[in-house]
Amino acid sequence: MKLTQKQSGFTLIEITVAITVFMIFTGIVLSSFIHLIGVQIEANRYRKVYSELNEILALISTDVKEYAIDYNCFKTAVCDPNIHNYQVQAFVSKDGLERHILSAKTKTVEELDFVDLEYAVQTRASRQNEWPAVIYRKLDTANTEFLQFDLTLRPTSNPYDVETRIDSKNLYQPSLTINALARAKAYPDRPGISMQTTVSSRFYNVRF
Repeated sequence: MKLTQKQSGFTLIEITVAITVFMIFTGIVLSSFIHLIGVQIEANRYRKVYSELNEILALISTDVKEYAIDYNCFKTAVCDPNIHNYQVQAFVSKDGLERHILSAKTKTVEELDFVDLEYAVQTRASRQNEWPAVIYRKLDTANTEFLQFDLTLRPTSNPYDVETRIDSKNLYQPSLTINALARAKAYPDRPGISMQTTVSSRFYNVRF
């Protein structure tokens, strides 16, 4: 009797099942990879938001530490809170020849409040001269938008006009508390980053 040799290989059903399993596995791996890339991109954006927020807080903190709070500015149209519906803080150099002004203006877009930060630098030749016109530049951030930016100054009255003893000068040390809430422009539906810091001035009994 002549025996026929049995053919080895995969049936069509086996190949179909194998391809289906492979495609499912590939889809799961690809989906996980895409999700991981998305999470990494979002994390990078938030790192940039945190970095930009830190840069702005560092700028203001440097002004508070190295300059004096210009309480006299509140008596002028530049900083008078009774004139403006936004927050303004001014910092003047110890020699009285340079002044930095920060404004935080709230605007409403589609029923949401946003804050625009603007910054100005003024210089004058002597203390007897008037300050030049204020020319603001926007503190623009590529990745960040501010939902809140509150500036709280203590004390609110001018402590530099008070004669104090050296052992009690800390009582009259001005400080500025900054409370900020920022979020990534690319992810408006994500939670924002909240940051608060209090910075004290290093100058005492300065007269301008």
